[in-house]
This record gives sequence, C-alpha cells and structure tokens, in this order.
Amino acid sequence: MNDARVEPLLRRAQRMARVRQWLAAGLLGAALAVLAIYLQGRRHHQAEKTPATALLGLNIQQSASGLTISKDDHGKPVFRIQAARADKLRQNGHDVLHQVRILVYDKDGVDADEIAGDEFSYDEASGELGAAGQTHISLLRHAGTNSAVHVDAAGLSYNVKQGTGTIANGLRFAYAGAQGSAARAEIDSRTGTLGLAGAVAIAWKRADGPPVDIAGERATVVRLPKGDADAATITLEGGARLDSGTQKLAARQLVFVVSGKGADNSLRRMDAVGDVTMEDVSDGRRVTARAQRAEADFVPLDAHRIATSGARMSGGVTIEQAANHLRAGRVNFVFGRDHQLTGIIADQAARLTVAAAKPESIAAPGLRFALAPGRTPQLSGVVAIGRAEIHSGDTDAMADRLNVAMDTAGHPTMAEAGGNVVWMQTLAKAQRRGTSDNLTVRFTAGQVASAVERGAVTITQGDQEVRAAEAAYTAADQTVDLTGGVAGQDPQTRFHARQARWTGAANGGGHLHASGGVSVQRSGGMATIVAGTGTVVITSDQMDWTLGADKSSHGDFTGGVRLMQSPNLLRADQVAINATAQTLTAAGHVTTNLAQNGKPVTIAAGNLRFEQAKHSAIYENGVKLSSAQGTLLAPQLAVQLNPKGGGLESGLASGGVELTQVGRIAKAEQVDYDFKQQRIVLSGGSPSITDAEHGEVSGDPLTFLMASDEIQVGGKPGARAKGVTKATGQIPHNGRQHFR
Repeated sequence: MNDARVEPLLRRAQRMARVRQWLAAGLLGAALAVLAIYLQGRRHHQAEKTPATALLGLNIQQSASGLTISKDDHGKPVFRIQAARADKLRQNGHDVLHQVRILVYDKDGVDADEIAGDEFSYDEASGELGAAGQTHISLLRHAGTNSAVHVDAAGLSYNVKQGTGTIANGLRFAYAGAQGSAARAEIDSRTGTLGLAGAVAIAWKRADGPPVDIAGERATVVRLPKGDADAATITLEGGARLDSGTQKLAARQLVFVVSGKGADNSLRRMDAVGDVTMEDVSDGRRVTARAQRAEADFVPLDAHRIATSGARMSGGVTIEQAANHLRAGRVNFVFGRDHQLTGIIADQAARLTVAAAKPESIAAPGLRFALAPGRTPQLSGVVAIGRAEIHSGDTDAMADRLNVAMDTAGHPTMAEAGGNVVWMQTLAKAQRRGTSDNLTVRFTAGQVASAVERGAVTITQGDQEVRAAEAAYTAADQTVDLTGGVAGQDPQTRFHARQARWTGAANGGGHLHASGGVSVQRSGGMATIVAGTGTVVITSDQMDWTLGADKSSHGDFTGGVRLMQSPNLLRADQVAINATAQTLTAAGHVTTNLAQNGKPVTIAAGNLRFEQAKHSAIYENGVKLSSAQGTLLAPQLAVQLNPKGGGLESGLASGGVELTQVGRIAKAEQVDYDFKQQRIVLSGGSPSITDAEHGEVSGDPLTFLMASDEIQVGGKPGARAKGVTKATGQIPHNGRQHFR
C-alpha cells in the first residue's frame, strides 16, 4: 500500500481514538455526576444519622430545621452556626445565612459567646461573618450562669474560626443591671474579652440609692475563668469617671470586678488607678479625696442592693473637708457589720490637720480614726500608731503612744500620751518644754485647758528647769503644780521641795510656791547677811519666789529658815530676800552665827534687815550679841560688814544697852562697837562699868579697849567723871582687876 493511501487511513484512525477518549471521559463525568446526585440524595434523607462530609475542617449538617455548621479541635468545640436556611452565592463564594444563631467557644471549649441576627453573610473558607443589620450578642457568659454581657449592635464583622470580631456602627449593652453604650467594639471570644471604644457610657439604676453613671473613652470587659469567684472585670480608661448623686470619682483607670456568685452578678470590687479624685457634697459639706489608687469592696444585701464592706486608698493620699486635711501614704476605711463606716486607718507618714483659730494637727507613722455612727459619720477619736506628734495652738507634743478624743466639730477634747513624752508650749512669749513618761491633756474649744505629766517629769523654760514625779498644768490661771521630789535650777540657783506651784503671769513673770523640805542653793546674785564665801544654801518649810517681767526677783522663806554660807549661818522663822534690790529681812527668832577673826560671833534678835549695797545689817527686838569678849543686849543693833571679807567691822547698839563680861557689867544708852580696833564706846544714859571686885566706873563716854583691857573715861559738858582705871590682869579669864 502506497504512502498516499496509508496517510488518510492513519489520520482517520487517530481521529477515532480521540473520539473514544472523549466519549470515555464524558461517560466518567456523567457517572461521577450521577454518584454525586445519589450521595446528595442520601445525605438529604439521612442527615440526622450520617456524619457530614468534612470541608476545610468544617462539619456541615442539613436538616428539615435548617443548616448547622460546626468545627471542633481535638474534641473541643470551636464554634457552632445554626441557620434556618442558607443561600449560595456562587459568584463570590459566600453564603447568606438567615435566622442565625452562632456559638463561639473559648479556648477550653466550655463557655461560649452567642451571636444572633436575621441575616449574615458567611465565607466557609475563611470563617468570616458579616451583618449589616442589627445583631444581638451575648458575650462572656459562663455556662449554666446568667453572667453574660448583652449587646445590640450594627455593623458586625466576626470570624468564627478565630473567635474575634469588630462592631463599627455603635452598640448598646446591658450587664449586671447596668445599661451602656459605645461607638465601636472588638470581641475576642477565645480570651473572653470585649473591648469598647468611643464615648463609653454605663448607667446603673439602684433600688437603694441614686443612679450610678460611669463613663470613659475606652472600656475592656474580660471574662474570668469559670472556677474563679468573680465572673468578669470591666476596665475603663481615658478620662474614666463615676457619678452617683452627690458623689463623684475620676481616675485614669477604673476597674470593676463583678461577682460570679448568684444570679444578679453584683459588683464585688472597684479599683481606681492613677490621679484618683473623689468628691462628696452630702449634707452641704464638700469632702475631696485624692490618691494614686483607690479600692472598694462590696457585698450584696439582696437581689438588687449592694453595700460597701471595705475601702482603701494609697499613693499620696489627701482627704480634705473645708480647711481640715488628712494626708498619708495609705488609708484604709473600716466598715462595721451594718456596713456603716466606723473607722479610718491612715499610715505611711499620716498627718491630720484640723481647722481652728490656731492650727491643730496630729502626725504619726500611722493614725487610727474612730467615727461616731450616723448618716454622716463624725470623727470621735484618733489613736497614733508609732511615735506621734500633736500640735494645738501654742502647744506641741510628741510621744510613743497617743490617743486623742474629739468632739463633733472635730476638735480634740482629750489627749493621752505615753512613752518618752515631750511637749512644748509658749507661755507669755516664753518657750516651755516638758518631758515625762505620760501626759494627759484636756482641751476646751480646741485649746489646752489642763495637762498632767507623770513619771520623770522635766520642765524647762528658758534657762530654768524643774523636775518632779508629777506636774499638773491649768491654762486658766497658768499654774503648774509639781509633786514628788521637786527639783529646780537655773544658772545660779538649785532648789528642792516635796511640792511646788508655778503660776505664770501675763506680763511674762511668775510666782513659785514650794513647800515641804525646801532647799535653795544660790551661787550669786542674792543678798545674804552671813556674807561668807561660796554657795548660799537656804532651807525652810516653805518658799515663795516671784519673778517680774522686768527680771526683778523676790523670795520669801518661812518655817525653820536656815541660810548658810560657809562658815556662817542665819536662822529665823521668816526670811525675805529681794535679789534685785539686794536686801534681806528676817523675822522671828533671828540668829546669825558669824566668824570674826576665826572666832564665833552670834547675834540673836526678833528682826533683821540687811542692805547689800550699804553692807549694813540692823537687828531689832531683843538683840543679843555673844562672842568670846562677852555678851551685848540691846533693843537695836546696827552692824557694818566688811565688803571684801564679809566679817564684822563695827556695830552700834542703842535703846538701852547692857554689855556683860566675866566679872564686869557695862550699861549705857548706846554702845559703839569697833570690831576692827577692838574698841567699845559707851555713851548716853549715864554709862557705867561695874567690876565685881573693884566697884563702879562711870562717865560719858566710857571707852573700853579690849586689847589692853583699859577703860577710859572721857568727860563732856554736864557729864560726871569719876576717874580712870586700868586693868592689870586678864579679866575675861579670872574676873580680877587692878587700878592705878
């Protein structure tokens, strides 16, 4: 067969082979189509019994009641979509679902968010849902509880595979009795989170109080694990604020914790963070509190009411009411069983300042405030925790322990302090400082009315100091009563007594009365007849010392007075010393023991007056001078003291004088005694000297020289002289006298 005939045959055979291949392929396609129709028919009739075909990990079931699309992950449900019917849109691969209910589960496959609406577009491949119309969403619900956030929104876009979505066209929501709104939202069903943004507002109407309005730029609602006692947290940020009647709260962030117990999902805790400001204008009084953080705990009273069970503030806390201020690092509010505020505990450098005519404040590491019950609790007392400081008017006090009772106006009525007590007070422009083991202060109208210090009391004012077992101060008369081992001192003086009273004067002076074993030691600046050397010591039963505003000083000693300045001694019933004028007066059984040239001289009298400037002393009323040379008796004796050595220089006895030596008596109207020259001059009233052995010598005057034992008779007009005698023996020893 030639090539011309073969080539057409080959071409015909090739064409037949291609036709058979096409025919076989068509028959196979038809068979597959028939099989698909058959399988679809079986699935339609056995949908409730036969597992659905897996498509991209989805399970699709069709029944007479509608379409169900679901996905599981290792046995845990991821989402469920139920629709009454579905329309296929082949042009874009999307379905249109009608009358839809969608459940999107959390990562544990237990709790689910629910989305419902009339019509959704759905992409099986991506899991994207979209609803242009209104949808209803129940978010963050725990299975078997009524803890959901109910949302009505428009413009929902949601991915059922990822469990996330957005709401772009505004939403309204309800949760735990509260209603709210926002411009947009983000939903994360896997983590149980709802994010709200754009003018977020929440309104909560309460049965037992004014409504609560909460607002912020952003809010986040988080579902907590099912085993948690709380169901969810709500966090507002961006100008977060809360208004409820007369109360307002603002912070950078507000966090509300909702309880998961019970059917009402009541508010359990509130936490405000960052620049927290709270205001309350109830009863016409504005109270403002500021801190970096504030927390409050709540308990349900019934299905519709809650009560505060506790509250805390921290971070630079300040609470102000009018001019009253409380500052602390942390403040804890304590509520009683009836949910009434009963106390406040402030710590971390707490300080309370109370408005008054003069500022009052209490400061300590911690302060515990007790509140009197009532609609508006009133401050009734303060207890310091740690060493405290109190300031009231002109008084400052410090102590390891402090307890202050207060009146309804918030002013202190009584303060009790213990442990290393120090208190300072300004009296008549002078600073007074006291230390003791315990201190009790009583106040009137916020000012100190009285104070009692006990245990190792020390009071200092200027350069003066007093110590005692107890000191009681009364403000009305500015007196301080000291008892128990009283001891006082200044740069020149020391004194001791069993009890003493100091009374301050308005002009800056004061009066000190001491009794019971009074002892005063003075190193200078005091008039003293004894005129010895060194410290002056005065003892008596009582002492009254007055200090003037002009620095004048005057002291009165009574009862067994003894004034000592070695080696001399003054005794009397009463001694008055004017330290300013440098005078001394003594009365009643006055006795002075002086040292004259190393020998004792004693002068006794009823009264004594001494002037330091003149170095003179006048004894009156039964004067008796006793020395080794004899005894002098007279109604009055004026003596002159040596300004340097303090010994006797001269004396003038008058008013009828009697001078007695051993074996000799001299009499005259007055006797002039020169202690330095040892010379006695008798004059006036017919002076005479009677010797027991040799008789009488008279003349005016009569001069007796003690050194030579010589008597000189000196005449004067009208006077009678009987002669001159000279003693040749030592009359003071044997009483014998010889004349020539």
